[in-house]
Amino acid sequence: MNFTEFIRKTDKIAESMPPENLAAFLHDYARSVPECKREEFLERLLSFSDKSVDWNNAGRLRRSGG
Repeated sequence: MNFTEFIRKTDKIAESMPPENLAAFLHDYARSVPECKREEFLERLLSFSDKSVDWNNAGRLRRSGG
């Protein structure tokens, strides 16, 4: 599957999920992050924690604030 199709499908699934399910997915995914990538993962997660995230018409994330 190419990148564009992958992102489109990911966005569609995520848009339909309740926040609790996304949090559960994130927790489950975090369990699979190799030790050498954990700091990077946490930095990326924190970069979204202090921003307002809105979906534009193209289905891409637009981060603002912070």
